[in-house]
Amino acid sequence: MNMGAINLLHIPVAAFETITIAFFFKRFLGLRYAARRLYKGAYTAYFLANIIISVFLPDMLALLSVAGCFVISFALYGSSRTQRGCCAGILTAFFFVSESSTLMMSSFLLQYSVEEIATSIPAYYAGAFLAKVVTLVLAFIVSGVRKTKNHTVQSSHNMLLLLITYLCVGLSYVNIIEVGQSGEPASVFSMLSELAIVILAVLGFFIFEEFQKHAEHEAYIAVVERQLANDEARFLQIESQNDEIKGLRHDLLNHMVSMRSMAADEQYKELREYLDEYTPAIAGATAEPFTGAPGVDALLHEKLTAVKNESINVEITVGQLSNINISPVHLNIILGNALDNAIEACCKLLDVKSRFIAIAIEHGGRFLYIRIRNSSLPVDIISGGMPVSSKADRFFHGLGLAIVKRIVERYDGVMRCEYENGEFTLFISILTDNTNGATPS
Repeated sequence: MNMGAINLLHIPVAAFETITIAFFFKRFLGLRYAARRLYKGAYTAYFLANIIISVFLPDMLALLSVAGCFVISFALYGSSRTQRGCCAGILTAFFFVSESSTLMMSSFLLQYSVEEIATSIPAYYAGAFLAKVVTLVLAFIVSGVRKTKNHTVQSSHNMLLLLITYLCVGLSYVNIIEVGQSGEPASVFSMLSELAIVILAVLGFFIFEEFQKHAEHEAYIAVVERQLANDEARFLQIESQNDEIKGLRHDLLNHMVSMRSMAADEQYKELREYLDEYTPAIAGATAEPFTGAPGVDALLHEKLTAVKNESINVEITVGQLSNINISPVHLNIILGNALDNAIEACCKLLDVKSRFIAIAIEHGGRFLYIRIRNSSLPVDIISGGMPVSSKADRFFHGLGLAIVKRIVERYDGVMRCEYENGEFTLFISILTDNTNGATPS
């Protein structure tokens, strides 16, 4: 077989190797840069280098694979250095394991010795091509279909996984050496041994995936907890403002006396300044109560103002909440996040006339029931009753309802979401006499 034919045989091998590297790193590490041309250029260069080295320095192909994996991992992908190095090491190790197993399988099926397979150009390239295909398929299987950017896992977990993978490399190397030295085709025992090594390597990938998911979940919980702390601080501030409003109500008569005195003395400039300073506060103090809980009423007035500014029709039906055994701060976090989501969903609708929010809050028996219904674009509801965020970075968005669910669960409550015929509905029921869960603050 001439050199031109050999070079052509290497093209699909190089192509599948390049695709596997790109796919694996994107799935497990996440892209670092937004420019697609950068990645296309890097992988085109790697593919061409693979072809050129196969012509002039074929013995250096293995070194190219190892060096290429590490350089590409560190230069183009995110996550910690330890994790990038671990991913590159695992992928290069798995390349070796898949090639060894393919060589073993070819020897067993064709009944050729390892040396005969290695010196047969067609058999060698067919096996190499099959090895790259196997690596790509296994990488796809173990990484699933998710494309979320992963977060840093503990270095000890990375190193443990790397150790397991390279243990597979060592076992595969010993297995292929023993079969090669025998000068005979691979036996059934050698094939089963190699299959066990491949399974162990694949399990290593699954372990890695579980570490990633665990790290991602921990990072998500941390973000939710930080946002929850921020919300609690915000609504505690609202509670403090309500105390000031109570004082204003008490002093309202004194304010009227002061204003009447300034008017009688024709101190109009001072009167205007006085009115400019106290009118907003007095407006808040005299706002119509909804629930009998001042903090909740203040929040509802704030959200209703935002609703009117966005030309959203609103219906509100609430009962008395002054004596329920739920922290007003927690209740405000629930209502604040839920109403923010509803307002945001309405604002996405181009038809202003179709925008509406219906709020129903009722305290009956041992439970507090909240139902917030709003017009919305189509929403996918996943298992667990949570909607799927439509934003590009889903990890850092959609936290509002996650925070609501976390508060509801503190009170042994239940939260459910539904979407039907252009309407999104949030249902919440909270046990108000819970003595084991959260307590009012």
